[in-house]
Parts: sequence; C-alpha cells; structure tokens
Amino acid sequence: MCYTIQNTTDRGRQIWHEKQISTSKSKPAEHGKKPNQKLKPYIVLQYLLKATDENHVATAYDIIAFLEECGITAERRSIYRDIEDINKVLWMMENPDSTIDEAEKAIAADEYSTEKIVVYDKSRKGFYVRQRHHDLNDIRLLAECVYYAKFIAQGQAERLVNVISEFVSEEQAKTIRHDALLTDRVKTNNRSVLNHISTIHEAMSKTLDGRKTEIIT
Repeated sequence: MCYTIQNTTDRGRQIWHEKQISTSKSKPAEHGKKPNQKLKPYIVLQYLLKATDENHVATAYDIIAFLEECGITAERRSIYRDIEDINKVLWMMENPDSTIDEAEKAIAADEYSTEKIVVYDKSRKGFYVRQRHHDLNDIRLLAECVYYAKFIAQGQAERLVNVISEFVSEEQAKTIRHDALLTDRVKTNNRSVLNHISTIHEAMSKTLDGRKTEIIT
C-alpha cells in the first residue's frame, strides 16, 4: 500500500481525521522518538514526485495519509517543515558549493517561489513539484520516438516508455502513454534487435580505440 499513489485529497483528509479520532480513543499520547522518522522527508519527496505536478496537488492530509500507509506517523506542521528542508537540500544540489546557510536565506527570501522545487499553491491548498530535471515535452518526445521506431518490439517499447516515465508524475505518465498509443504503428516481432544494436555500438567503440573486433550476430 505504501507505494500506491493516488490523488485523493478528500480521502486523505478523511483518513487523517479518522486516525486522529481512533488514536485519541484507543491509547494515550506517545512520547519520545517515533519509528522511521528519518525516512519521512525522503518518502514525502518521492510521494510528491509521483503524485503531483502543475495540474495535480497534494494536501498535507494526503501526505499524512500516505505516510500512515507506510507505517510512519506525522503531524501537519511536520509536513511543512519536511518540505522546507527538502527545498533547501534541492536548492543546494542545484547550486554547487553552496552552504546550508545560503540555502536557508535563498528559500526564506523566495517570495514568488522561483527558487523552490516543491511549491504550495494557496488557491488549491496543496503542494506540487514545480520544476523537474526533465521537461515534460522532452519525455513525451522520447516516448513518441520509442513507439514510432519499427525496429523496437511492442513489449520492449512499453518497457522503455515506463523507464522514461519515471521522470514525470503518474498522471503525466498516463497521458504520455495514452497519447503515444493513439496511433497504431507497425512493430517488429524480433526482440533481439536492441541486443544487436548494443553489440554494434560496442564493436564501433573498440574499433575507435584502435583494436580489431568481430561482430557476432
């Protein structure tokens, strides 16, 4: 259940409230460190990468509900802190040789969310990943190229598209797969084509290094 991503804002809020009521009735408040808290920011980031984009947001309740499915308890305020830390770390990765103090200042001064990777949308009351390393149109073009290539078998094409779709949200990936499959294209049944291409590339690389090679097909 932990890795089943669903864009269910209302359901997330309902699960969170039900959990609060159940917890308050069944057992006293827990004190001390809670298990797996160190994993929480990483899981929050992975959830946001998969479940959100410019057209799909996730509320704090959605994130809390997903964490509950992963066996991690969280409070609403801690989600905001985690996302702030996530933005700092991502800013540092985008700005080599920067320090944590510089990241904190940059994020704090980012009034219009131009530096943040994870942004809060006030109108929709949710978070989403604003900027990715790969543009959606680039991923869509790569998917089209894979499906259009006649020498790639259908099963291999679907596997390759699934690989490149990891760079976008699940909703964007669904759209890419749907659009790419709208046109029926003739595909080869020979699954060894990609292996032959790999062999040719390796042979060409060895030839360029001045060594003789044999291409075995």
